[in-house]
Amino acid sequence: MPSIALFQQHASRNQTQAIADVAPVKPQVSRAASTFTTELIVYDTPVPFDTVIARLNVKVNKRGSSDIMGYLSKVTRQDQFVALINEEAKNGFLYFTNYPHHRLMTFPDEKPKPRNELYVIGNPLFAQRIMTLNPAASQSVPLRLLVLEKPEGGAEVHFHVPSTILEIPRGLPRNAELTALLARLDVLFEQMVQDITATGGPNDTPVAVVQQ
Repeated sequence: MPSIALFQQHASRNQTQAIADVAPVKPQVSRAASTFTTELIVYDTPVPFDTVIARLNVKVNKRGSSDIMGYLSKVTRQDQFVALINEEAKNGFLYFTNYPHHRLMTFPDEKPKPRNELYVIGNPLFAQRIMTLNPAASQSVPLRLLVLEKPEGGAEVHFHVPSTILEIPRGLPRNAELTALLARLDVLFEQMVQDITATGGPNDTPVAVVQQ
């Protein structure tokens, strides 16, 4: 006749198996890597660096929108949001911040370096819809614009074509509305760059260089 201890051991094994059968599977961390091609545009202009920066500050309303995040923190409705952006971004884009990287480069040898200014700019109305259609685009919002001083005079303006960093990656379903919106953003962004780099002479227009 089976002993009580044997019954208990058998029951214990059954209980353990039952727990294992119903225990949830612990989620595992996954890692995905993808590659994509972005388009870098460089405008090389004889216009002085200071002039390019001054024009850019006007285009992005640096004086009026330097505290845009403070303004946005007080917005609670869509109509307020739209009114604020339309007021602050009358030229299409507004200013978030800028980084004078050349200052860091002077520290090692204490010698002045050609100026190097990275601007963070954008249009939150565009961004709102873009991020709704493609949440992953948030990683590249707001946009960046780099202005480099050339030692021999003039400046270079570097930027990635917005659609090449904000579009849904290849292999995923495309979105016609997003594609059209980004095409419009591409045109507006490059038009701003053309305006800040434009020259007055017929033979010294800025040169756009496309890099991959």
